[in-house]
Amino acid sequence: MIGRKSFLVYFNQIFGAVTGVIGMFFIARFMVQPDYNYGIVNFALGFVGMFSFVGSIFNKAHVKRISEGQDEGTCMGTYISLTAAVGAIMLGLAFGALLIWTNVLGRGFESPAHETVLYIMISVAAVKLIGNIGMKTFQARAEIAKMEIIRFMDYNIPFIFIIIVTLTDGQAIELAYTYLAGGLLMALAAIFFLKSIPVKKPDWKMARSYWTFGLPSFFIYFSSRLGKQLDIVMVQMFWSSVNVGYYAVSLRFSALLLGISTAVVTILFPTISSHHANSDWKSIQDLVKQSSRYLCMVVTPIIFFLIIFPEQTITILLSRDFIAAVPALRIMAINAFFLVVIGPMKTVFAAINKPGLGAKLVIFCHLTNFGLNFLLIPPSLFGIPLLGLKEIGAAIATLTSSVILFLLVLVYSKKEAGVRLYGRIPLHIISALITAIILFYAERSYLPLTRFYHLGVYGMLFLGSYALILYLIGEFTKKDWDYIMESLHPKEMYEYVRDEVKK
Repeated sequence: MIGRKSFLVYFNQIFGAVTGVIGMFFIARFMVQPDYNYGIVNFALGFVGMFSFVGSIFNKAHVKRISEGQDEGTCMGTYISLTAAVGAIMLGLAFGALLIWTNVLGRGFESPAHETVLYIMISVAAVKLIGNIGMKTFQARAEIAKMEIIRFMDYNIPFIFIIIVTLTDGQAIELAYTYLAGGLLMALAAIFFLKSIPVKKPDWKMARSYWTFGLPSFFIYFSSRLGKQLDIVMVQMFWSSVNVGYYAVSLRFSALLLGISTAVVTILFPTISSHHANSDWKSIQDLVKQSSRYLCMVVTPIIFFLIIFPEQTITILLSRDFIAAVPALRIMAINAFFLVVIGPMKTVFAAINKPGLGAKLVIFCHLTNFGLNFLLIPPSLFGIPLLGLKEIGAAIATLTSSVILFLLVLVYSKKEAGVRLYGRIPLHIISALITAIILFYAERSYLPLTRFYHLGVYGMLFLGSYALILYLIGEFTKKDWDYIMESLHPKEMYEYVRDEVKK
């Protein structure tokens, strides 16, 4: 069942990534000044992202307490009250920052559209807090089908509005409203499913429990926004919306890979938490090792494909207007490997009631990213010449901090829980490298990759060759194939989703 639930989450992630690419295709091909308008929206997303972490402080605590078997009604009442409180703080910080920037400091924006889009994105963040309550509740209850239906509204529905906007001469402001439409649909779906969940009066003792567990998350989210979202804001401040657009393209493609880890970790967190409540360390160790194995097996061929064919991928799926995003895309693809493979081990800290340790590791790496952004992105600062690498500098800073986090998590997760990374991961990398070299020369010598259907052909060739090599070295077995097919079985997947939604 874990496999089926994981594949359901991943399918939603993949489908969301595909619809996201379709939306980007229409933006690139039909919108006036696509790189500029897309950059404005992503700048607003980055700006609001620096404050939206406040609304997420108690998410892990909610999943942890319900998965432990605490009274669900009390948890719900406490979580809703706390989310409302931190949501108000989030809005106050975001609007306050804008008012200080415009009225106190007397600064402006590159265009009037920038400010308008910012206000729209703040509204999106507020609306999505409601949807998030539903998602985290159903994650804790292991009702993944309901959680993914809520997420589907946010991930996939907006692309329909994006197509309409691009075909009717819409620009940045209209594009921002598509995100608001997705947020509203997400909130409505959450309310629909949550109506059967009991909600009791908030409990002060439970609230303190949420705060104790959630405090490390506050520092994690805070440093994350400084280390990650700030890079988009800095690219906008020191360069332009066009450069933000290039960086956003690399982030969009890497999200395809990161979504795989999200799918698995979503299931792992409450599962490991349950094993920890029973002091079943062996199950935790086996679960993490197998999860890292399957994650690496899946993401490695996609990463190498993006590394050897980035120009062709961007040109075919978007347009040559975004070809300057190629260097950042390569870097972010490599970055995704470290984050995806380490995902199961990173989630162990919170699941075994040691969120503080996990927070310290993540905060250190985010602050490293934060410092590197100041070194690599601006051309100069306070009269001091810097590297001025634009969006490439942001990508390098992110990759560096991810490698550091990878190494730290390896050490401390083994020390605290005895978990280890799957030992034969290098074989996956070598198999993907051999496949990449073969197809690289095939593309140069026989069939240039220039059409949509070429992407499909090369994608199937890459996966087929990669799987064959793994099979020959005994790393991909019939047992693995049967597990994947059982998890993906359409009839059984449909019955699982149907039964859970009816329940």
